[in-house]
Amino acid sequence: MRYFTLILSLSALAAASSSLGSNFTSTDCASSSGFDKCFSAAQNKATKCIDDGDGSDAIDIACTCVMWLDEINCAVSNCWNEVYSCQYQALIIRYMTFCPTSQDGFPFFPAPDNAPGGCSCNIGQVYLNAANSYTESTKCSSPSSVDGEIACICCMEASAYSSIYNICPDTDPSLIGLGTIETQLEAFDQPFDQCGPYLDQYDCIADLGYAPIGSPTSTLVNPTNMPANGTQTLYTTGAQITTPLSGSVVTWSHASSEFTATMANLDAERTADGSTTTTGASTAGSSTSSATGASSTGGASQVRDALGWHRWGLLMLGAFVCEMLL
Repeated sequence: MRYFTLILSLSALAAASSSLGSNFTSTDCASSSGFDKCFSAAQNKATKCIDDGDGSDAIDIACTCVMWLDEINCAVSNCWNEVYSCQYQALIIRYMTFCPTSQDGFPFFPAPDNAPGGCSCNIGQVYLNAANSYTESTKCSSPSSVDGEIACICCMEASAYSSIYNICPDTDPSLIGLGTIETQLEAFDQPFDQCGPYLDQYDCIADLGYAPIGSPTSTLVNPTNMPANGTQTLYTTGAQITTPLSGSVVTWSHASSEFTATMANLDAERTADGSTTTTGASTAGSSTSSATGASSTGGASQVRDALGWHRWGLLMLGAFVCEMLL
């Protein structure tokens, strides 16, 4: 079950990476030059962290997790016009997948519905709902009958599929994790295509406590009446963000680390071409983290300890699977 939860949570990450590329690109950032400089500094810090470490996989992964937090802060500072975009949301999903200390604290994640400069599919919501499908199953983990037990598993599977079909019905599901979900659900003794009778007998939401996905009145998908697959790609939609959403400075915390992001001015070339305006932007952007933010191997150890040693094996396995998907 725990393995399934980890791998299922890869769905949105793998899909977003396939469509957007595995690296965050700064082309459309308010300050492309500022992001590139900040990104390089984060990588250099991670390299030093690894070089100063004990050579273990655990410390190497912890250093990488810290680098990803720094990269998120780089994006908040220098790509404030992109914080609802597909690639920014995917940047956070990548961290949450491999470094799941918590799902809380990330700025501008998940994006609100119909956000300006948002992703055509709210991949943040897809990720959170897919990863939550196992948690939902614990509400009916001790059913009173065999049929109820099977229904509980079927509802978990329906919840995972609904994270795609209910949230992003127009998006090509192969881009947002359908293949990953199908593959991982094969590990269960109850194939989803045989779940129809159980889902007809039990209401996942009313009877077994599952949450609706997509809207408060939505139902979970049923294999006897699956929605048609969408055909759209992932793209940025809505009006462009022209001023920082939360003022000139954003502070946020995660995994006992505190971050401060000072909003960058637009690069000169972006100001000149009129693509955005400088209203509300501050002076030069900067991205800093507190001393507890793992700027060295000691900080990386803190992240490792917060995760717990027992989870590193799963994370390594998840990293291998994701590497095969990207």
